[in-house]
Amino acid sequence: MALPVQPSLSVLCTEGIKRSGYPSPSAAQITRAESWIEEVKWDIWDIAKKYKSLLVASYGVTTKGISRYANPSDFESDLSITILDGEHKGTLQAASTCTATLDSNEEITEDEAQGKMLLITSGDIVGSCSQISAYNTNTKVATVIPDFYSTPSGTEDYMIVDTHYMLSQEHIVRRDEALSPGDKQIPTHYFPIGQGTADSDETGEFELYPTPDDIYGIQLRYYANLMLVDLSSNLMATLYRRWRNLFIQGVMMKSLQNDRDARYVNEMTIYNRMLQELKSKEVYGMDLNNMRRTVEE
Repeated sequence: MALPVQPSLSVLCTEGIKRSGYPSPSAAQITRAESWIEEVKWDIWDIAKKYKSLLVASYGVTTKGISRYANPSDFESDLSITILDGEHKGTLQAASTCTATLDSNEEITEDEAQGKMLLITSGDIVGSCSQISAYNTNTKVATVIPDFYSTPSGTEDYMIVDTHYMLSQEHIVRRDEALSPGDKQIPTHYFPIGQGTADSDETGEFELYPTPDDIYGIQLRYYANLMLVDLSSNLMATLYRRWRNLFIQGVMMKSLQNDRDARYVNEMTIYNRMLQELKSKEVYGMDLNNMRRTVEE
């Protein structure tokens, strides 16, 4: 059985216009509807910021002696930062989209490798991280899932992750209180910074402490900003599928409103109810693990 076709921006706009009473929407109408999709996105974003579908993970690599790192381009707020480390490191001999031939001196066993994360620590796809699903100790070929986000050249450095250190979040003022700010060790804390360099002013940065003394992996779990998500990304395509009915309803309602059609009042009521239903399904409830209280006498 074939999988359903992933809805696109054009498909959502066309269907919304059709439901408002135009059997064959023109190119101009569809273009106009694309701006209404942006308004729908803003309505979704306006009622809540931390949707389950917007919780994503990003991987990166530290640089020895550097403590400040930019957040991803669609970053809204952090959930956790984890330092990744491992004893097995080396340089790839070859690679494809889903395999990597590890270093000729690699001594990890099949049982040890299977299930571990393979992190690329240099090259054009630095920060690509996939799980090892199979490993052949004779050929040194590791099969990974999911595929690397781009095909490696086969000369990159790598790390097999076997240790995780979740960092404690602290206010940036605590960074200023550090007695030895230049200490270099494995980081134990991170400090969110709202404004950073010119390239990260919109999404900010975070600072690690102590300053990394080696190359480590960084796993950042964060909520993406819906208004900054790349329209051509897999995440946006997933949102078009998961929230399809809401996007279509929004376009239909706004089309009726644009035509001054009295039906828009009833459709707006339905639209607002759908927004609240989305919020109730997609936003986590109160989680005691994410609460922090300070009691002072």
